[in-house]
Amino acid sequence: MNPTLIIVIYLGLFVLDFLLDWFLDILNINSSLKNRDFVPEAFTDSFDEKTYRRSVDYTLRKGRFGLLSSLEGRALVLIVLFTGAAGALDSLLTSWNLPIYWHGLVFLGLTSAALGLAGLPSSLYSRFVIEEEFGFNTMSARAFFGDMLKQLPIGVGILMLLLAGLYAALAWTGRWWWLAAWGFWSIFQLLMVVL
Repeated sequence: MNPTLIIVIYLGLFVLDFLLDWFLDILNINSSLKNRDFVPEAFTDSFDEKTYRRSVDYTLRKGRFGLLSSLEGRALVLIVLFTGAAGALDSLLTSWNLPIYWHGLVFLGLTSAALGLAGLPSSLYSRFVIEEEFGFNTMSARAFFGDMLKQLPIGVGILMLLLAGLYAALAWTGRWWWLAAWGFWSIFQLLMVVL
């Protein structure tokens, strides 16, 4: 298959996914704005007007910030893909002569870590500025970073299982590898949702 065609298809799906996410977020923001001044009938027993208004204000603030964070994250992915950073990392790992499984694991691990660190300011702002402003934050900075460290071995374990399954699909299915990999990925995602 032509590499240019693959890039065009990827970018098309990437932009479509981005626009769909933005469209849904903007629909949610507009719906919140439309219903801002009165408590819907379904919530009259649960919320007084002041609490409902505060909830809507929080939803709006979080939604608008989410739009910016989403844009930043998508731009970062494109930068990593199209500046040659991913290729440079792959070349570095190739020079280490790692077995293919470990090469993939280290590549995805370092890429995920870099993207996670780049998204850290947004997470901190969301948690310690927006949620703090509305009184929803009950977490200290120490607990926040402690949770991040606890999630690290879980993430590595999940990544190892994912790669093992994908490499098995590649090794056992020959020219139909893409179908087996897609099936494995779909099942894996469903399991992650259930668990």
